[in-house]
Amino acid sequence: MDVGEADRYLSGVREAVVGDLVPREKVSKQGVRAVFGIGGGVGLFLAATLVGWIPLVGGIAGTLMNLGGFGLLAWGGFNGFQFIRNLRRRS
Repeated sequence: MDVGEADRYLSGVREAVVGDLVPREKVSKQGVRAVFGIGGGVGLFLAATLVGWIPLVGGIAGTLMNLGGFGLLAWGGFNGFQFIRNLRRRS
């Protein structure tokens, strides 16, 4: 391996290492989305139990709120997973 090849190899390694860092803004956004997604999902589940007591509207509204709560929990969990994975890449 001559000097040119070694230099190209080392520059590729340097770019790969620097490229693996995830921007801090992206990681913090994912963390906030995870917290609010999980919190919103739990809040919708609690609200669905309260709305369930209303006789006429409770069944339909409770079902839709439960579906929304499940979606928010899934979205928050996915963002939490991404947050933890990208946080590990930064350290």
